[in-house]
Amino acid sequence: MMVSNEQYSNEQHFESPDLVGAHFFSMFIRPNEYGRGVYTSEFIQAGSLISVEPMKLFKGDELEQIESTDLERYFFRVSYDPPMRALVFGFGMLLNHSPQPTLSRELLLDQQIAIFRARRNIHPDEELTCFYKGSREAILRVHGFDIGDQAPPPDDVWLTS
Repeated sequence: MMVSNEQYSNEQHFESPDLVGAHFFSMFIRPNEYGRGVYTSEFIQAGSLISVEPMKLFKGDELEQIESTDLERYFFRVSYDPPMRALVFGFGMLLNHSPQPTLSRELLLDQQIAIFRARRNIHPDEELTCFYKGSREAILRVHGFDIGDQAPPPDDVWLTS
């Protein structure tokens, strides 16, 4: 069967000058005290681009369907009003929470991509983490731990355009 380029006309193209020639780092998954974690096998300098990953936004009926499944723990909460969550397709869905995360993330909602960057220097064999946003009650219900009064880092942002 021959496939024409016209069949792929719905492709989304992400253009950003800082992604041209970007180096993507070697990561691996291994068991840890939280079940599993994502680690790096090389030194990563603060500010480095770690990964750009596609994501799918869920709201309305789709969101209601996933909230009653075990998949809920792999979603990022994007908005309470209207309720919306994002599923990142890549290592980002496996990052553990930390009050001092090694990574910042940008969710570009209109392009449906997640961008992860190093917040500080990260050393080989160190776990890559992010800050879980959400209400204290929601994080306790979905992830099973209390974040207390932790505030997200200022460089952790959701962008809608």
